Amino acid sequence: MEFYNQQRLVLILSRQLNMSNKDIAYEMGLSIKGVEAPITKALKHLSKELKYAGMLLMILLDKM
Repeated sequence: MEFYNQQRLVLILSRQLNMSNKDIAYEMGLSIKGVEAPITKALKHLSKELKYAGMLLMILLDKM
């Protein structure tokens, strides 16, 4: 569970507080790769979810 909390914090610092990966790594005691990995993973997940949401929206609009 700790890993997911850390992952979430990295994303919040990056996207909401606009911190650089270098600054996040320094603040959290991680390597820069340790910051980049969760961001990349989350963006891939969001992209996949948005793709499915878009397909669902197209199906629903087609039924109207």
